Amino acid sequence: MANRVVAPVRGCACALLFASLGVASATPNIVLSSNLPSPQPVGTLVTFTATVAGGPVGAKYDYQFSVGSPGKQFEIRLDFGPKSKFAWAQNDSEGTFTIRAVVRNRSATPSAVYGPVTVDYVVAARVPLNGPSAVFPTDHPLVALFSTTPCAPGNTKCVLFQEVGSAVSATTNAARCVATTTRNFLVAGMHPDSRYDVCASAQRERECYPHGETEFDFTPAACLPSLHGG
Repeated sequence: MANRVVAPVRGCACALLFASLGVASATPNIVLSSNLPSPQPVGTLVTFTATVAGGPVGAKYDYQFSVGSPGKQFEIRLDFGPKSKFAWAQNDSEGTFTIRAVVRNRSATPSAVYGPVTVDYVVAARVPLNGPSAVFPTDHPLVALFSTTPCAPGNTKCVLFQEVGSAVSATTNAARCVATTTRNFLVAGMHPDSRYDVCASAQRERECYPHGETEFDFTPAACLPSLHGG
């Protein structure tokens, strides 16, 4: 069953943003739900929907969505606008994340703010911490997700990928090593219907070198007609 949280309106005098906009004195509820139940593996696209129940008749709403995690402040990912749905994918690492929604009644004078309401969402690792690494397809036919093991802090990791038969290789951006979670990389820039060797690399002093991990074969699918405007 998809995650579902219902929260009554609460005053937010502690938040200057909410106070300046005018906190609603009515009693509508905000429902924050996800289309997929928690947990889901790294890289899964999850859509969260905020709905106002019992609000003023004919009111028009704006929605703001933020994401937070333990030890980190909330980051606004979708600022106030008419979209009540927020599509989110955690592509870097696993963990527990908090999705926060704030709803603003822009029909009221001054604007009335409902919430915030939050829901915790667990993103699960795709590979064990002790390996092996693995490569996975994504919703985009020319993009792969490479999941690899933790590495010692102070180092970085990147992903090398090379078309079979070609002498030219490419790398992803490097990511800082973390000892307690897997590292995950979106691999893009591949040609359709071509085989690629994909492997993790350690990086020091801006030079990638083989990290002793098994290479993986990956064949991107052909582009869908819609990607070409067809």
